[in-house]
Amino acid sequence: MSKIGKKLLSFLTAVSLAVMMVPVVPVQALTAEEIQQQIAQLQQTIAQLQTQLAQLQGGQSGQTTPTTQVPAACQGVTFTRNLKVGSVGNDVKCLQALLNQNPDTQVAASGTGSSGHETTYFGSKTKAAVIKFQEKYASEILTPYGLSKGTGLVGPATRAKLNALLQGGTTGGQTGGQTGGQTQPTGTGLTVALAPDTPAAVPLLIIKP
Repeated sequence: MSKIGKKLLSFLTAVSLAVMMVPVVPVQALTAEEIQQQIAQLQQTIAQLQTQLAQLQGGQSGQTTPTTQVPAACQGVTFTRNLKVGSVGNDVKCLQALLNQNPDTQVAASGTGSSGHETTYFGSKTKAAVIKFQEKYASEILTPYGLSKGTGLVGPATRAKLNALLQGGTTGGQTGGQTGGQTQPTGTGLTVALAPDTPAAVPLLIIKP
């Protein structure tokens, strides 16, 4: 087996172990908050593993893996809660800063909420920008749930993408990389979620390959 094959096998094994770490507890015995906390932990672990694989692939191809520049407002921030209109906090300011990195998803072109003028309040402009972000990365956030339109609610799927960007994910919205003319798997097809960014719903825990 080639060196990269062995490393990819190790990566897939790590993903399997991460999934197996989910406590075997009847969903009915857990509250919605407890289930969401477990899912958030899994999503963070998966995002970290995906980043490690992307770095491995970049090293094998002799190219530097493109990364997202982390805004100053995001230092020490991890998205661990659902965000919606009315939410307040440093994570909201980080969210706006990330959205403002791309003209396709910016909160505002000037004034309050624009680049360098982000706030800690989640208002209507932030919601509109989140919708654009969700639709930009629809294949990762919306499509797995059969959706085509963004909701404006920063739930599990959106948080996972935001955290992946913070941890060095690419901003191209692609789910695969090219190395030596061959497509290498990145593990982005692995999704752990309750529902399409709807915290009010508490269906059975779903682990999708």
